[in-house]
Amino acid sequence: MVNYALIEEIRKRHKISDYFTTKGIDVVSITPERIRYRCPLHNEKKPSFMLYLNGDYENYFCWGCRKAGDIISIYSQLEGKHYKDAIKFLGDGISITNEEELDLIIRKIKFDMENPISKKNAENELASLSLRFSILGYIVLEETQYNEEVIAFLEDVYKKIDDFIRKEDFTSLEESYNMIIEEKLFAKKIKKIQCEIKNIEKEKIKKLHINQQLGLEI
Repeated sequence: MVNYALIEEIRKRHKISDYFTTKGIDVVSITPERIRYRCPLHNEKKPSFMLYLNGDYENYFCWGCRKAGDIISIYSQLEGKHYKDAIKFLGDGISITNEEELDLIIRKIKFDMENPISKKNAENELASLSLRFSILGYIVLEETQYNEEVIAFLEDVYKKIDDFIRKEDFTSLEESYNMIIEEKLFAKKIKKIQCEIKNIEKEKIKKLHINQQLGLEI
């Protein structure tokens, strides 16, 4: 499963230009928009490797070998590592919450559905989205000891989410997501049920003490 939030954070934290410095790859020329290098991926006389600032992170394109990508792809190629291993190495120490991952998936699905070229990616992303919601649900169930009220609550939430996904109603899906995350709906449900469980335990202990004082069998 692709962890979009982790990849996004790796791109923000690790600059290709800094990585090149550690590799001894020298800058040929620099402007406010781009940095030019001799391509480290193929032998060339005329520098054609361009490093661009793309929003919060750097990406590259070589006009010679026509290769393009981000810090993960260039690192994996120069270090001879599999792409997943590069993510594991560069992502070491980066903590991503399920909420952050959900946010990235939803935004990427919306982007892909609105762009014909990348629309085919949306199907896989929808599967990731469903799985992420399931992970959140599992956490809620574990924290509330599989409370029946929580089970009913989650069934209602997932029924709505599945309906939005089936209809490709991503506006409603995003609104539901925002309600869950921004209003801390899952967290509030956990807190509510945990308080109820705690009160029940207190009542049990209180009753136990009373029975012991009265000499009654439990």
